[in-house]
Amino acid sequence: KTRAAGNYMIGADHFITPAHTVGVLFSGQRTDLLSDENNSTRISNNTLLDSNILMSSDEERSVTNASFNLNYKGVFDGKRELTVDLDYFTYERASMEYLQNEFLKANMDAYRAPRRFQNNSPSDISITSARAGYVVPITAGSTLDAGFRTSLVESRNNRIFNNYSGDNWVRDAGKSDEFNFSERITAIYLTYKNNLSRRTELEAGLRAEDTRTRSKSLTTP
Repeated sequence: KTRAAGNYMIGADHFITPAHTVGVLFSGQRTDLLSDENNSTRISNNTLLDSNILMSSDEERSVTNASFNLNYKGVFDGKRELTVDLDYFTYERASMEYLQNEFLKANMDAYRAPRRFQNNSPSDISITSARAGYVVPITAGSTLDAGFRTSLVESRNNRIFNNYSGDNWVRDAGKSDEFNFSERITAIYLTYKNNLSRRTELEAGLRAEDTRTRSKSLTTP
């Protein structure tokens, strides 16, 4: 196997005022993989070698992901605090694999035609999210924290499985599939905290969440 990988990251913070900050961060990674594997299965009858099955696999795969974050933090009147985060993440995979099975007698002569397969399985995933929180002090030892968060996950996947027949690659409909999946989550919360003493803290909260998912196969009705 041969593997090569690289990553990067760049970010910056800007102080609008001493109490208000905006930040941005961008990062990513790419990985490339080349794989060449060979295996054999020996079949014996009463300890005598009967036949061999030789299996080979060649695969080329690349994975790329990138993420972006934009954030803000502000403090008002030296007490109230507002934080906001926006995030976007992508994941892309390209994968092509060739497989072959050879059927040989004990003397290594072929007793049937080899079987050849091709597996192409690209994938594309994206995640978008936003969240915000607001903290308000009520007394010297108590605070009220309110906020929301929402995220959207979208996944697009395709598995193309081909058999080699004659001089052509023929798609295997029974093993191939293209399908999409999405999930949206929206949540709001309210939390009350109170330091009753040096050893006792009271915390109470409410949270409401709505989750909606959807999946669909574009191949299977």
